[in-house]
Amino acid sequence: MTYKILHKTNAEMLESPVTRDGVDSEILLAPSHKEMSKLITLLSENRDYADVKLKKKRYVKPEDAVSLSAFRTSGFFDLQSAKEVLAPRQLEVFQNAVDYGYYEVPKKISIEELSEKLGTSPSTVAEHLRKAESKLLPILMKVLQKL
Repeated sequence: MTYKILHKTNAEMLESPVTRDGVDSEILLAPSHKEMSKLITLLSENRDYADVKLKKKRYVKPEDAVSLSAFRTSGFFDLQSAKEVLAPRQLEVFQNAVDYGYYEVPKKISIEELSEKLGTSPSTVAEHLRKAESKLLPILMKVLQKL
């Protein structure tokens, strides 16, 4: 997304773009229907964004737009998108690790015990957790820096 186009329409990107199955998704906030239409037109005129499609639109009262902006600066949308960065199996293994107490002190379950419950090898469970942590921890740090 080009920031020049966003600036011309006073639109804001509310969260980081998410790519799934080769398709980029972005949540944008425009101050009016007119500005959103202008944004779509400007994007479609730009070769790089010619295939942009509006998937959903919602109208927001001005006072709610201020709240959305506060959510953006607080890191809420970063946390919301955290789930999107994990592969389904990484999310499943991470969720089970949390649920069974792997991250508690002291640990309530070991990698070996967790792998038995999930029906996979300890090295696979450890790899899924490392990958999930490597994706989630930078997002968490970004949010903490905003507080």
